[in-house]
Amino acid sequence: MSGQEKKWETRLKRPFVWFKGLKKSKKVLILFVLAVVLFLVTRVLGPGGQDMPPTDEFQISYQEVPLERGEVKRTIYVTGHALADREQIVSGVFDEEVRKVYFAEGDSVKKGDTIYELDDTEARLNYQLQLLQYEKMVSESSSQSSGSNRIIAGATGELKELNIGSGSEVTPDMVVATIESKDYLEVRNALGINDYGLFTEGETVQVLFPQFMTFLDATILKIDGVDTPRAGGARVRYMTLRVKNPGGLDEGQKAKLQTEKGGRTVVAMESGAVYFAEDTEVKAGVRGTISSVQTAVGDMVSAETLIANVDASSAKIGQLEQKMELQKAKLSLEEAKSLLAQYVVKAEFDGTLIELNAAEGERLSSGDDAAVIASVDQLRMKVVIDEYDIGKVYVGQTAEVYFTAFGNEAFTGVLGKVGQRGELENGSVNFRAEILIEGNERIKPGMSGDADIFVEKKEDVLRVPREAITILDDGVGIVQQLNADGEPEALEVQTGAEGDMYVEILSGLSEGDLIVLLGGSSFGQNFAMDKMMY
Repeated sequence: MSGQEKKWETRLKRPFVWFKGLKKSKKVLILFVLAVVLFLVTRVLGPGGQDMPPTDEFQISYQEVPLERGEVKRTIYVTGHALADREQIVSGVFDEEVRKVYFAEGDSVKKGDTIYELDDTEARLNYQLQLLQYEKMVSESSSQSSGSNRIIAGATGELKELNIGSGSEVTPDMVVATIESKDYLEVRNALGINDYGLFTEGETVQVLFPQFMTFLDATILKIDGVDTPRAGGARVRYMTLRVKNPGGLDEGQKAKLQTEKGGRTVVAMESGAVYFAEDTEVKAGVRGTISSVQTAVGDMVSAETLIANVDASSAKIGQLEQKMELQKAKLSLEEAKSLLAQYVVKAEFDGTLIELNAAEGERLSSGDDAAVIASVDQLRMKVVIDEYDIGKVYVGQTAEVYFTAFGNEAFTGVLGKVGQRGELENGSVNFRAEILIEGNERIKPGMSGDADIFVEKKEDVLRVPREAITILDDGVGIVQQLNADGEPEALEVQTGAEGDMYVEILSGLSEGDLIVLLGGSSFGQNFAMDKMMY
């Protein structure tokens, strides 16, 4: 907007702003001349613009009011709507079925209360998978960081398989070799239905090797959970036994349970062939490139045997890559955990459930908030203040708040926030503000209304109606009193607080003095003069 446009805009908003720049004597003269002109016009034409009878045939009457004591207040009018002091808007996980709802709309809730639960079957499974993946990578990372660039056997036996060579790329969980351990042998024996119930897994028993007529201690690894039918209708149950190899035992040799139990000797129904325990897999435990292999298939190894070396530089890079993957796995786990938490919605603070769109057995719609919790102990009204009034307001000013739903019923408010930056809207500059309203269960968030912000307020002061006074500069006003001839005569007074309805009188009049209420007669010039002072 140009300077000229701003100038005309100001003149339109405040058409008599020039009047304030005049000296007091000139203002009094102008007002007196206007009063005389209006008086004469009225005497001649009358209210309807028609000729009036001569003054000696028609006497003009004037309404007079006494100077009284009372309240003088000046307000700024604003509009707005009620907001809760705090709101928790819950969107939920869309397109998921609601499993359980614990509250109804309008109920009061406490911080931590569960509002509703969703079916979290898939989300929980995803979280468990991410947790397993993370724990696995933590274990691999620990193994890699604690070791160096050496791959160790970690078990005793014969090297049955070797899956690497010089130049091979390995990762921590890659199986690089298989060791056939001959330290332990296992055998399966069948027991009758009257005997297997005497034993428990982990128990130590005696096993006979008929070929050597030797008894060895064995551990019961497993007892089958179901019976196995035999020829003739008999039913048996198998158990798996583990025997430490004293040396010289090999696969295929026979062994049979024969031990004392319950005061008698319990014997397996038949002998079983022994076999070596499950092979041990050797994992690299490090990421990198194999620089050399130190063993070959068929070698006998111990737990400390070096299987291969990994290039040191590539191993270091591998450690860094492993750390990055571990961080990614951790983030994925946290995301899965966060998502899972959204399936159980809890209240974040004490409040009222003002909206609930979750119903048991239905799926959440993406178009609605699943739930809204509001704290209504302290309500707010958001308002807009014009730039011409912003200099008159400050935090802490009182206000009377009215809501459309309650008509003229006033609620107490206090200005709690005033914006420090204006916003240009439709050619005008406005400032955002908030009025704090004492909580009342009848006031609901979203209600529309208006408020009067008290800019100035005085109690028990001398006052006159605004229609009976013309305000000049420097606290000077002009009122009119009837003289001895019954004609209005101007009187200068000192003014104080200027309210919307009344003006405070500091001096020039006394309580009970009568003044002319020109707005009540046909003149109305004081109303025009009041506009000049805007």
